[in-house]
Amino acid sequence: MGKLPSGFDILAYEIHAHLNPEFLNDKIDVQGLDIAKLKRYQEMINTLIASQKKIERYELYFESFYPSTNVISKDEALLHHMHSYLEDIYLLSNAIEFLFGQLKSDLKQVAPNKDEVCNSLDACLDKIKPIFANAREDRRKHRHAIERYLDADLSRVGLINTLVQTGTALFQDRLKDGALEYMTGEADKSFENAKTERIKMAKKNREVSSELMDGLFLSIEDLIYQFLGIQPIIRDKLKNVKWTDD
Repeated sequence: MGKLPSGFDILAYEIHAHLNPEFLNDKIDVQGLDIAKLKRYQEMINTLIASQKKIERYELYFESFYPSTNVISKDEALLHHMHSYLEDIYLLSNAIEFLFGQLKSDLKQVAPNKDEVCNSLDACLDKIKPIFANAREDRRKHRHAIERYLDADLSRVGLINTLVQTGTALFQDRLKDGALEYMTGEADKSFENAKTERIKMAKKNREVSSELMDGLFLSIEDLIYQFLGIQPIIRDKLKNVKWTDD
């Protein structure tokens, strides 16, 4: 079969199944479940999954997502992707912290070993904060005009394109033969450098975030199933399925 779903994907399926047991062939006991609580956690987990999947798409965005119109240049589109990427990483970190914060707050009210549980959740959050620290700092710079996040290669592309496309005839008349073509070629090289680096970055971050999400899920798996009162019917069945890496 296809790629193995993540732990959070499976949990989302489990919650959906318990909220809609009439769609299942198997009968499951949903008596006494707190439907409002299930729906609340369903929303948080779906937000977390959507944020993670958006991050995973940026390798493709940096590679191929460029306009076919001359109104928006390739370097402008790439810069837009970079700024959107920083924002989406920030949203992913917020989704993680919000889920863990809510789980900690809820478990404080019901867990007999609440100090141990809360310390465990705090330790998980402490481990992930440094991972997102650089992205948060770059995002902060992007939101302040004086320190706006810039890429050296794209800044060079923008300058050359401005000179080539909007430079006055007086400026262009002062250039030697072939200078305009050389500048255009240098702009293309700088763009490809910036694009290649962003693709590498997105690929690396996708792998890191995937491992991070797996680790985070394992740290709360038993806690959240028990707290929500749901049966791991889908998770247990998936253990016997053969998966590929595709």
